[in-house]
Amino acid sequence: MNPYCLTISLGSACSLSCIYCYAAKESKAGTAPGWQNDHVLSLAEWIAANCRREQKPFALCFHGGNEPLQYVNEIVRCIEKIEPVCRRHQIPLQVFTTTSGVVSRESLIQACQLFTGITLSWDGPPAVHDQNRPFADGRPSCRKVEQTYQLMAQMGVDVTVRSTITSTSCDAHLAIIRYFAEHHVRRVVFHPVYQDEQRSIPSHLFPTPNAFVRFFLQSRQWGAENGIIVTYSGVRLEQCHDQFCPPLQHNVSVTVDGYLTFCFLITMNSHKENNHLIYGDILDGHPFLHVEKLAALEQRARQPFDQCADCFIQDHCSKACPAVCPLRDDAATRFDCRINQWIGAALLLERFGYCLTDQDMDNPAILIDKAIDTLRFRSRVLEGAEEASSPAH
Repeated sequence: MNPYCLTISLGSACSLSCIYCYAAKESKAGTAPGWQNDHVLSLAEWIAANCRREQKPFALCFHGGNEPLQYVNEIVRCIEKIEPVCRRHQIPLQVFTTTSGVVSRESLIQACQLFTGITLSWDGPPAVHDQNRPFADGRPSCRKVEQTYQLMAQMGVDVTVRSTITSTSCDAHLAIIRYFAEHHVRRVVFHPVYQDEQRSIPSHLFPTPNAFVRFFLQSRQWGAENGIIVTYSGVRLEQCHDQFCPPLQHNVSVTVDGYLTFCFLITMNSHKENNHLIYGDILDGHPFLHVEKLAALEQRARQPFDQCADCFIQDHCSKACPAVCPLRDDAATRFDCRINQWIGAALLLERFGYCLTDQDMDNPAILIDKAIDTLRFRSRVLEGAEEASSPAH
């Protein structure tokens, strides 16, 4: 494991009651960190040394089934501990967080001065957002998020909007992307609702593959025409990518109670309920790594699915993570890969200058054959060019 990112869950306090929340319901009372700030120093030394060796910046992230900005003072203390480590190793420190945007103005102003980049969870206009992400008492939260984004923009923060798409919001793609444009959003990541480890998310919330891909492609096309970058992190053609497991992404992820977790969905292990995905802790101030268990988890996570063997995006795809996890005892041997394959095909064709038609977006399955045919044609062209330039010719 060669980490250059440290992700910390500082607590479990959250003001919202999102209909697709994956965090353990009992954690919403506002649990504080089960470890001390000094405990991150040993992790920081390990990660910083690796960052220097790999010539990469140290990425420090605050995330995990809660509202990190309710813990701004803890964040400041963590940064103060890690900054000297990075200076000593002569590497830059980049600090990121994901927020619901429903925090006090004072905390937000302080946060805007701390972070390299902020991801704001914002599902769209009030009719969409307030249905998905109300306050715990049922009040709407969208207007508060709008104010948060406006303040962030005024303070020059690099903001990415993360919008979660449900079965009911799939038909509102133009309303959602136009709403973001009206608020001068420049970068949006769309995700379909995903299932959690406990299978607790109601199935009726999941959009069908056809509906989500059509939504994404139509939104991406409109965004390209109107200055908004629209992406989907399940397929990343620009980099080698696998499941979202933190260690596979060079990321050490620490739970609220001080455990090192193999899964980003795991934010607590207070009752040892997630021991099967825990490979260490920092409870005594020093990182304990169960090296054999970590290696075994990595081996299982990297075990290829048979259906991926000949796939044209096999090295750029999150598979079905987290809905289908090879680390589960009842892990499925196959998964529905239509969303990733169809979006991967569309992105590949886009790179080759192909313009999607309405027919492509209404029936995205046809994109796979078009993408494969394009790859084969370009391969033949390259082979012909190599033969023509060889000494024999």
